[in-house]
Amino acid sequence: MSKSPLERLIEIDTAVSSEDRRDVLRDVTDTFMVAPDRYGRRDMSLFDLLLSRTASAMDERLRRVLALALVRSGARDEVVRFALTETPSPNGRFLRRSVMQTRQDILAFLQEESDDAAIDGDHTFADGNTLTLPALICHWLFQYQSTFYRKALSLKIGPDRSETLARAIERCRDKIVEDALVVAREEIVVARRTVKDWGRRQAITEDILAELLEARAMTEFIFALVGVFEFDTATTIRVLNDTSFESLAIAAKASDIRRSVFAKTILGFRQRKTDKTQTDRILSLYDKLPNEAAERAMRFWRVRVMELSAADTNEQMAHAATG
Repeated sequence: MSKSPLERLIEIDTAVSSEDRRDVLRDVTDTFMVAPDRYGRRDMSLFDLLLSRTASAMDERLRRVLALALVRSGARDEVVRFALTETPSPNGRFLRRSVMQTRQDILAFLQEESDDAAIDGDHTFADGNTLTLPALICHWLFQYQSTFYRKALSLKIGPDRSETLARAIERCRDKIVEDALVVAREEIVVARRTVKDWGRRQAITEDILAELLEARAMTEFIFALVGVFEFDTATTIRVLNDTSFESLAIAAKASDIRRSVFAKTILGFRQRKTDKTQTDRILSLYDKLPNEAAERAMRFWRVRVMELSAADTNEQMAHAATG
């Protein structure tokens, strides 16, 4: 059976040649890499966190509008309950891998998975900034969620009634989109300010990380990890979405996180259906991983990031010169 990247990193000193060791480091750090448009761009520094929080807030508001429309149309209680709580969120289908996709890739996915719609917007995404998603992405996100729920409800109430319902919620589009963006922005601003204040008081400890995760204060948890790991938010989200926990183990060991805190952290993701065998496996590997090997992997990753950031800066300068 072939060994995982983390298992190969543990044995990196046994590699025969420097090229073999470099291959190990590249394979290991591949799980830390994000889409190229995340590197070297200030306006993209919080994009993935903003996208996630906006999608969540939009989903919550769209469900409430759907439920209200169903009640007004005389739908049965079971159908209203289905719309409010029993239908799985459509967000998981794209958010888990969003950091590995450019904004254009994300937009293309939302469009492909949505009903046709006449949505105008700036295809250069110039109307977005650090705390504002581009309008095209916001409105196609709404269209994607609306399409998902229309299809799900059509099995319960029939295609004709579900089409009527879709037209009803379309009238709420602008308010739902705007409200979701405001809620997401405020959550991020407050969490970032809170964690920054903790940092000034040197109050971000290993135990605080575990407590934040246990309390499901995920936005604060992400910002705290950004500081502890010295990552950007996109990389932090990528690491947290690694269901093998291998990249998290490497980052934690490089930051000299205690085993007990690492164990509490991975157990905090039990809702992802990680079984006990997986937990035992990663803790065993965490014990075997030398700090020096983990730190070496992180140095290699930072060099890769610097090279990509420099390449992106040069590309932007060349584009500006020819534009």
